[in-house]
Amino acid sequence: MGDILLTTPLVRAIRSRHPDAWITYVTKAAFTPLLDTNPRINEVIGYQQKSPLADLARQLRASKFTHRLDLHRSLRSRMLALLVPGQWRTYPKHRVARTALIQTKRNIYRDHRHVVERYFDAARDLDVHQDDGPLEFFIRRGAVDNAKRFLHDQQLGSERALVAVIPGAAHPTKQWPVRHWQHLVTMLTLNNMDVVVLGGPAERNLGDEIA
Repeated sequence: MGDILLTTPLVRAIRSRHPDAWITYVTKAAFTPLLDTNPRINEVIGYQQKSPLADLARQLRASKFTHRLDLHRSLRSRMLALLVPGQWRTYPKHRVARTALIQTKRNIYRDHRHVVERYFDAARDLDVHQDDGPLEFFIRRGAVDNAKRFLHDQQLGSERALVAVIPGAAHPTKQWPVRHWQHLVTMLTLNNMDVVVLGGPAERNLGDEIA
């Protein structure tokens, strides 16, 4: 989820520089709600992980895109590039440096740019430049209404500042220990703030423990 949102400044830059371009974004089907309301994207293709990759490749080949950007650099995306002929551009992921930092706590990065900046390397043929804007997440009206009803029913955020905490992570190396979350939430509530714990089904027990 985070990786997808980090690509949105590049998407915005491409749309700004090429307002008439047709932009297709391919991601796992579970993540399409992050993008299908983004007005800068024309088409979002959700890939079902159990589906043959060849089916997705066939769909992409039929579209005959002029530019192909791989902003994931996973084994699956590299295989897709082999199945969809044409020039693919990607970005420096620095796997070795990242692994060293996680496993040994040694920082051997020589490229100190944020990943948002590195994504622009993949679009070097498109004459785009990073702006000062934020990450973008466009939310459906219905979701906003549901959130407002929840906060009203729980009497949250009306008289005190509202803070959302999201303790879950895809990998243990990216997850803060639960005791730290509990300490943070305690500090926030003692400082006259309302707190909502967010997450998916996999984080339900973790969220309950923090709450």
